[in-house]
Amino acid sequence: MKHTQVRSTRRNICARITFVTLQPDQLLAFLKSIHLFRGLSDDGIAEVAGLLKEEIFPPKKVILEEGKAADKFYLIHSGKVGMARKGEKGQESLAIFTAGDYFGEMGAALRGPRSASVTAQETTHLLFLSRQNFENLIKKYPRLKTNTEIAISSRRLNRRLNFKWIRSDEVVYFMARKHPAFLLSALVLPASLALLALFVALIPLPAETKRYAFLGSGGLLTLAAAWGIWRWLDWSNDYYIVTNQRIVWLEKVIAIYDSRVEAPLSAIRYERVETDQLGRILDYGNVVVYTIVGRIVFGRVSHPNEAAALVAEHRERARIAARQVEQAAIRDTINQRLFRKDELPAEAEKPKIPDASAIQEPKRSFGERIFGDLFTLRFEVKDTITYRKHWFVLAAQTWKPFLFLLALILVRKFWPSLIAASQNLFNLIWISILIGALVWWVYQFIDWRNDIFRVTPDQILDIDKTPLGRETRKSSPLENILSIEYRRIGILELLFNYGTVYITVGPEVDIAFEDVLDPAGVQQDIDRRRLASNARKEEAKAKAERERLANWFAAYHESVAERKPPLGKG
Repeated sequence: MKHTQVRSTRRNICARITFVTLQPDQLLAFLKSIHLFRGLSDDGIAEVAGLLKEEIFPPKKVILEEGKAADKFYLIHSGKVGMARKGEKGQESLAIFTAGDYFGEMGAALRGPRSASVTAQETTHLLFLSRQNFENLIKKYPRLKTNTEIAISSRRLNRRLNFKWIRSDEVVYFMARKHPAFLLSALVLPASLALLALFVALIPLPAETKRYAFLGSGGLLTLAAAWGIWRWLDWSNDYYIVTNQRIVWLEKVIAIYDSRVEAPLSAIRYERVETDQLGRILDYGNVVVYTIVGRIVFGRVSHPNEAAALVAEHRERARIAARQVEQAAIRDTINQRLFRKDELPAEAEKPKIPDASAIQEPKRSFGERIFGDLFTLRFEVKDTITYRKHWFVLAAQTWKPFLFLLALILVRKFWPSLIAASQNLFNLIWISILIGALVWWVYQFIDWRNDIFRVTPDQILDIDKTPLGRETRKSSPLENILSIEYRRIGILELLFNYGTVYITVGPEVDIAFEDVLDPAGVQQDIDRRRLASNARKEEAKAKAERERLANWFAAYHESVAERKPPLGKG
């Protein structure tokens, strides 16, 4: 009886879906794979599917135009579109959307004009809802409303912050802070201090004491306001981000700490959500993402279940995309071995792989051409990037010999009045000490200059060489990198933008690029080289495997051909 009811429900759902190019089962599976419809029942998803219409756009066809009225919400079933908007220098690219993505939800839900233009970059199959149908569904299904609000707030926040480290081909799907409840809890003490200040100001006191009470309460109010602003900034600077390529945890404590921890989707194994009773009521919790080297925790994040669902969805999409690319490559290799070139199907566009060798060497200024890399903190020679420690480290190493040299110069200035009787002897002593101080300063400078960090197309290196002493060298292939994290601790590191980049190359093995300028940029340099190196090695490995498989199929094909009887026999 139960199986009969299930089959009947399935027939009713499929009967409500009529598509030219998609089967009902395909459409239902497609909608269930998109996080926007997470939490909807089968009947709810069937209702969405029954309202969808389809449209196919050729390459370079404008789908949405910036500034026009918003009347549709789109889902991409296949193909690729580009989103851009007008800027000071013309059209500025915002994102590239592919199969499984959606767009137009902001205009359809908020009834505003289109904030950007969308153009098909290849033949694109779209499914769409009219604005009225989209609004009706949001009103009817609270989970759809919540998911849409999360998508809109994430995209708004991403556009407002405009992080420079987000790549041009990267799409942000989720961006959130800690739940506002934790901001309120952080403001309890500053607010209590402000109330205490007001209480002190309102206490009836003698006129002589009243003035001091007002001064004290004013100081307490100023302290409470500064403390409250600091706690608000501290809360507002932490972000949890999910993109189509990685997950990112940004953490920043004003004047103390600055860190970015990230992991590619391919490194994620699974995720889980931790909440308590209050968290379930207020919709916050911890999303614990387990990777091949450990875990990344989205702590006390708003909408934890939706964040976890997004991580799971894009982890699966990354796995499927990688498998499809591999299958296409195997198919092409076999075709090339078994058929003539004129019989081969048209070759599909291959995904672009970042290549470290394509990175151009920056132009060098006049001073750099004259003095070389004497004080340069970052420079490139061919395909190798070299970093040195910040100038503050140089100052810390050379301030003693510098002060000694300064003292010698001051002594020399007052020379005649101090040592008129023994001029020649003191000249000799002074010159000897001066040479010693200069040697000391040069030694410390060379020691700073020889402590370098390098990123090549294949490996990272930490080289520490003392003048006239031994050299210590740590290195690791780029493919061994498991995670990258940078930290800026203290007000000086934040003000002058330097810190340490920690690279994990084993379960308990780290290589640290210490006190480098712009650690976030160093992290990106390493990450780009790592991606390019991994892509080259994976491609070489996959090519060898494809060749082996193609050889097997070719041998099998030849064997079958040899066993066939000649025409006219058998």
